[in-house]
Amino acid sequence: MSELPVYLFVYGTLQPGFVNPFAQLLNQNSQYVGHGTLRGRLYSIGRYPGAVYDANSPSHVQGSIFDISHNPTDLLTHLDEYEGVNTPANPTDEYCRAMVPINYGDDELPCWTYLYNWPVSVEQLIASGNYVNL
Repeated sequence: MSELPVYLFVYGTLQPGFVNPFAQLLNQNSQYVGHGTLRGRLYSIGRYPGAVYDANSPSHVQGSIFDISHNPTDLLTHLDEYEGVNTPANPTDEYCRAMVPINYGDDELPCWTYLYNWPVSVEQLIASGNYVNL
């Protein structure tokens, strides 16, 4: 019996084309699946973005889907460190890792993603939902 695939959706500095050590780690330890979208809004949090998931949102966050099935536990542990996510999760963390539905073509894939966990009232909305093309 084969294991089910495990997916990760990224929308900021972990996407293809970024060269920070954690983007390289993701690239070396996963398989790029393709472009996906998350229902919600994207904000500029300074030098990086933050996505807020909203199942009823008419807007979408643009990003990349990776298959991380090869070694998801180790990879997510390192990426949690990069995103400042504690184990167990702490409600005061800037980000939380959550499993959310991601639109991929005509399909919907359950993907891990890092969602912004702080209030966004003073953050700048990225109306296009695309951090790469700012």
